[in-house]
Amino acid sequence: MFLIQMFLLLCSLPVMANTELITRIHDIDYGNNGEDTLIFLESGHVTRIQNKSLLIGLDKKTNWKFKLDKSHRILDMQIVDEKDADPDLSLPEPYNPTIVRSGRDAKYYFNQSRISRGETQCFNRAHVWAYELWKNHKVKSQKIFLFFSRKYIREHNFGWWFHVAPMLIVDEWLGGKTEKVVDPRYITAPRGIDWWIGKFVSGDLECPEIKKYSEYADYPYSENCYILKAPMYIHQPLDLEMLEVWGVQKNDFAIPDLEIAYKEAFQMDYAGELQ
Repeated sequence: MFLIQMFLLLCSLPVMANTELITRIHDIDYGNNGEDTLIFLESGHVTRIQNKSLLIGLDKKTNWKFKLDKSHRILDMQIVDEKDADPDLSLPEPYNPTIVRSGRDAKYYFNQSRISRGETQCFNRAHVWAYELWKNHKVKSQKIFLFFSRKYIREHNFGWWFHVAPMLIVDEWLGGKTEKVVDPRYITAPRGIDWWIGKFVSGDLECPEIKKYSEYADYPYSENCYILKAPMYIHQPLDLEMLEVWGVQKNDFAIPDLEIAYKEAFQMDYAGELQ
């Protein structure tokens, strides 16, 4: 059984005030030679703690309410109760994204994206954008995940470990087919992958493309960042782990994912299939 997470805060740039969020613990890096322990949250945040004794018996399957200061250190954490539920998964099948006919069409789809107000989480915004690209325009997009390594997080005191947005394959005619990221929260038009990465990564750094989640998780210090492309049905990194470990993949938009995404990212209820 896996918990269906109701996440309450953003996957966005580091905040300057105390932050409260409810999420589960994804992983822990205890560090070396007196380094802070890094706690990777399923919301995408990275928190820091010096007293390792507080982590004894910490349950990764439990939802926690965290209070973080502006340096991403834990001020307080409390257990939050939540019911178990099974994810809506089925066997893998080939995934072929739509080829968008022109850059003009891509910009039109971009401009139709909902605007998210306030502090919201990247994977919930991306899920609604991808869902509405399909339901409103019959466009099968991809998701592009940008993972930040523990090396990069430590060197730059970075506040989150992944970001995600939809991505389109666009037929630029004379320019051939190009990949354009749709991320209205941070860019004003569909942009190439390198341009999009530059919004988040400091300096002239390259982020190698990986094909499976373990290539990021198992080599936390070998690169600064990685990108991974996935079907539009993938909601969060947990889905990538389930695909690799269990060989199962979401072949449609799971209703629980959509309910969570609409509520958290756009403060509205999922109302069923769009017309």
